Amino acid sequence: MKRIRFKSLLLTTLAAALFVGCGSVGNEGKNSALTFDDVRTVSISQEPVIEINASTIQTILAGSINAGKNPGDTDYKTAFGVKSYRVVYTTTDDKGADVNASGLVTIPVPSQAFLDYYASIGKSYSMSIVSDQHGTIFTDVEAPSTSNGGLTAFIGAIMQGQQPTSTPIPFLMSGVGGFITVQPDYIGYGASKGFHPYLLEQSSANATVDLIKSTVKFASDASLPFNGQIFLSGYSEGGYASMAAAKEIETNHPNMNLMGVAPMAGPYDLNVTGMGVLAAETMGRPDFIGGIVNSYASVYDFALTDIVNEPYATTLPTLYDAEHTSSEIQAELTESINEFFVPTYRGSYLTQDENPLKQKFIENSPLDWAPNAHINLYHCSNDEVISSQLSQIAYAKLTANGATDVNLTMITTVPDDTLPSVHAACGIQTYPAALVWFSQIRSGEIK
Repeated sequence: MKRIRFKSLLLTTLAAALFVGCGSVGNEGKNSALTFDDVRTVSISQEPVIEINASTIQTILAGSINAGKNPGDTDYKTAFGVKSYRVVYTTTDDKGADVNASGLVTIPVPSQAFLDYYASIGKSYSMSIVSDQHGTIFTDVEAPSTSNGGLTAFIGAIMQGQQPTSTPIPFLMSGVGGFITVQPDYIGYGASKGFHPYLLEQSSANATVDLIKSTVKFASDASLPFNGQIFLSGYSEGGYASMAAAKEIETNHPNMNLMGVAPMAGPYDLNVTGMGVLAAETMGRPDFIGGIVNSYASVYDFALTDIVNEPYATTLPTLYDAEHTSSEIQAELTESINEFFVPTYRGSYLTQDENPLKQKFIENSPLDWAPNAHINLYHCSNDEVISSQLSQIAYAKLTANGATDVNLTMITTVPDDTLPSVHAACGIQTYPAALVWFSQIRSGEIK
């Protein structure tokens, strides 16, 4: 096979460290979520929507310059195959209404070589769950269950000797790390295609937690060796959603065994985010800002004409329909703050605490709790889209609330500059680091 240099998530640190913890999951935490009586699964695809055997993944790993090892090495024999299933389940939106949502669940399939190896060292094999919440998307074709987590395109590119555009999370977490990977589409994509409640705490948390519950039942019904350990990861909007889900789990589902949370580059303090946007003169990503304004106006019944100028007040609801791409949305918007926002509303937000949007931003910032689980916030210090100051603020607030196990991992090196922005590229470094950290927790190296 042609050797490919992955300008994606497969890095030298990944190959060096992952397999140390891979399968070292004798630390079997009890999880009474197996007996939840509020699991609301609608359907699970009877057959996998995608299936990749372990030998294919081993070959891919061996073909990476970054991996740098031989397919015969023990490390490669411990790579997994994967089977992905589309799950439809019922969750609850921000107004308390039930909604059928969807997601992708990917199961690691151990090779016989893996099972033989662990038998030879006297270790039992079990699976932990990592729920990964995706970053901002605009079209339904980008959603995990619709795109099959990006696995189809990834494997297709590899087999044709082409450079993949990214490394899918199920490949990384399930195929390499041996975790059951859960990927919610969120409300607004997949089975609930339409309006997406963007950066709203409760629906973000519910969509994640309810899919985890369905996955736990699926694992139990299929007699998978699930050990009860649950991890959360997510980048950008997904970092925010992971923080919201962690708060929901520890506040309302204490019988879930939440082990580690890795929020990455998220806008956790929405008021600080809003202040930064409205204090500037231009918007670097009007598609993001328009999406937030449209989302909050819809959920909280704000009049868009009070917040943004025409033609944008009329245009916004038509753009965020899970069909318009980022570039199509940006073409309809402006980068000028003064052209986009009603000046008096902008002034109200910047100077008055009672501004309705400001109040809802504060209400939806999931930083008003003290985590018990391990938390590791990851951010690139030169992120030009979501300031690393937001991770610093999150760290300070959670610590001030009484959390004693919150870490801030600031990445200061500039990522691969072939990607369109540092924010887009930063995940290349944060995801492998988070997976190594998860593996250390799973194996008991980190208590």
